[in-house]
Formats: sequence, structure tokens, C-alpha cells
Amino acid sequence: MRRIKRRCECGCGSIANLGRRYINGHQNRNMSAEQRSKIGEAQKGNTSGKVNKGRKFSKVTLIKMSAAQKGKKLSKEHVLKRTIAQMKCRTDGYCDAWSDREYKEDLREERCGNCNMNEEESLVSYSQRLHLHHKDGDKSNCHPDNFDTLCVSCHAIADWQIRKEYNNGSA
Repeated sequence: MRRIKRRCECGCGSIANLGRRYINGHQNRNMSAEQRSKIGEAQKGNTSGKVNKGRKFSKVTLIKMSAAQKGKKLSKEHVLKRTIAQMKCRTDGYCDAWSDREYKEDLREERCGNCNMNEEESLVSYSQRLHLHHKDGDKSNCHPDNFDTLCVSCHAIADWQIRKEYNNGSA
């Protein structure tokens, strides 16, 4: 199957990445100065990463709101609901446990399962720590028995073998 190369839609003539309409940063080139200034004004002051939704409270209102919350105890159910609401769902295919750094550290072993390279040797050779590899190739399966600790090289080989088996099975 032949892939068609797509040109950047800003008019620069460069070839955009597969599935993309623009090269990074070029999507704003076709906007007028007025549109750019409106976007810039809308983004000013929002450096916290939280959306304010346009609400601005006076100091008196903020004091009243904090006083109303003092002394209130939240039920365990309410705390759990709030925690779940604040959790970010993973959209990259990995299970939610993959976001837990301690879980991954507990699973990581001291040496590569194939070549017996330790963490220090991996840092010197590849400038990276040892990797956790999903044995079955399924990112959503984060069961402790589904992991191998591998160096960068062995991890690349293992991933290549999984892709090769997958492609041979589906062809």
C-alpha cells in the first residue's frame, strides 16, 4: 500500500508527519493577528494548569466559604468519590496501576532478566534505567506476574519479537 505524503496546510510546502495536517507550530500561521491576540488574552494568567471558569471571588466571599467548610468532616465515601474524580484516566492503553511509581519500583528487579546487566551498568551503557517489560505485550495487563525487568537492548528485542509474532499471526 502506497502512502500519500501530505503537505503542511499552512502553505510552507514542507511534508507533515503521517496523519497530521500541520508541522508543529504551523497551525497558527493562517490566523489573523486579531485571532492570535484573542487566544493570547484568554490564556493569560492561567499558569496553574487549573481552569478558573471565569469565577473571581472577593476576599470576603473567600473567607465566608472557608469558614463554612471549617469543622466539617467528610464521609469516607465522599473522600473516595473526590479522589476518584481527581484521578486521570490513562488514554495510552496502560492500566491505572502504571501511574503508580511505587508499584513499578516494587516490580523492577536489580538485574536484567536476559543479560544479567545491573542498574549501574545500564545507566553507563544506555543512560537509562532498567525497563519493565510486559511479557504478553498487553499494556493493559499490569499483573505482577506479567513483568520482566530488562535492559534497553533486551527490551527492544523482546518488543520486536512480540510485534513479529503478532504480524505473523494476523497475516
